[in-house]
Amino acid sequence: MANKVVIKAQHISGIDFSPFGQILGRDTGEKKIQPEKGIIVTPGVGQLEIEKGELELIFLNVLQRGFIVEGLERHLFTSQAFIPLSGCCGLFLLAPPEDLDNEDALPDLGKATAVIFDGTKGVNLKRGTWHSAPFALSEASNYIMVSRRGTLKDDLHLVDLKKQMNKYFEILL
Repeated sequence: MANKVVIKAQHISGIDFSPFGQILGRDTGEKKIQPEKGIIVTPGVGQLEIEKGELELIFLNVLQRGFIVEGLERHLFTSQAFIPLSGCCGLFLLAPPEDLDNEDALPDLGKATAVIFDGTKGVNLKRGTWHSAPFALSEASNYIMVSRRGTLKDDLHLVDLKKQMNKYFEILL
């Protein structure tokens, strides 16, 4: 029987997110104010890492479910950005990327963290960051996911935590 690891979720503003990627938002870059055009441009809020291919925008609708994590995934050819729509709140279980040259590497579960984001910012996960699918914390949880075309077919590295590591997570809010 697999061991349950209970982990308390933390708001993204209360942790160092740099091991996992970048926080995307209007206050994460230097603003260029253009009052004559009625806009404020903030370039460089994040950078997508991509190998072997082209970008793809994916609409992601996340349904509410229990906060149990039995598997994690990572992508070695691309980072992956999640941009919330309509201010949806979400939650990820994350473990930092390690051993990117080893396709059979397993996550360091001792470094796992559960992260809540409130819908005012997106996240850009580094290449190789272990992550759950996002969990819905608001009724309508829709995202634009920015990734490499084909990632879900040829760059999806999954670990079944129960079978391969004899553990699984329960996230507490």
